[in-house]
Amino acid sequence: MKSAVNLVIGLACLSLASGCATIDTMRAQETYSGIERRFTVSHEQALKASQQVLTQMGLKVRDTYRIDDSASAIIAYQEMNAVSCGVLVRVVVQSLSESETAVRIITRRKIATNIFAENDFSQPFFWNLQGKLR
Repeated sequence: MKSAVNLVIGLACLSLASGCATIDTMRAQETYSGIERRFTVSHEQALKASQQVLTQMGLKVRDTYRIDDSASAIIAYQEMNAVSCGVLVRVVVQSLSESETAVRIITRRKIATNIFAENDFSQPFFWNLQGKLR
């Protein structure tokens, strides 16, 4: 019994100390990080559509900000529920030209050891974004 309690306490400490994702760690990610797809649309169209897709996927947009003259970022999150401690998502929309835009997405669990949290939102995100930008 005592070893089981020690195991639970040890796992709790490990999960708290190991790679928790925060808004600041998502902001600190490199602009070019994540899974990328390119679209033949303007920066503004891709940014607006990305925000809509994140919301449609059940994520809540926490922050939208300019990284530089050609790129913007959106940070969204999935709240804690019965099986997950939540997830953070960052989408970067970067103008490559007037009519071509790169969109990149990164997904991070709020607690790295949370195996029940969605680990990758890229496939459904890009599927929905492609449909919205047609």
